[in-house]
Amino acid sequence: MRRFSRTVLVAALAALALPIPPALALQDEATAAPDGLTPEQQSAMMTWPEDTKAFYASLSAEQQQVFWALSDEDKVTLSRMEPAQRDEVMRQLQARLGGSPAKGQ
Repeated sequence: MRRFSRTVLVAALAALALPIPPALALQDEATAAPDGLTPEQQSAMMTWPEDTKAFYASLSAEQQQVFWALSDEDKVTLSRMEPAQRDEVMRQLQARLGGSPAKGQ
């Protein structure tokens, strides 16, 4: 399981090396849905399994922005990791995107 998790992390970090599309940038309040999601994000979210939706809802606003930078497959994989692994991956992703620094670094 640990080897798989590293593979997912490496794939997620590689995907994050690409520029973030404008749809993932901060949204204009005039075009955002009432709950802060664009219509595209709302549609994408409807395809997620319930456990992935619940995990997303548990994230801070900064973590949610990082979460949107992942592919849907990586979102599901991340949401199904053990909590300690999930937390570590989120810390690393946030550090990679210039958010909060990763602990232990």
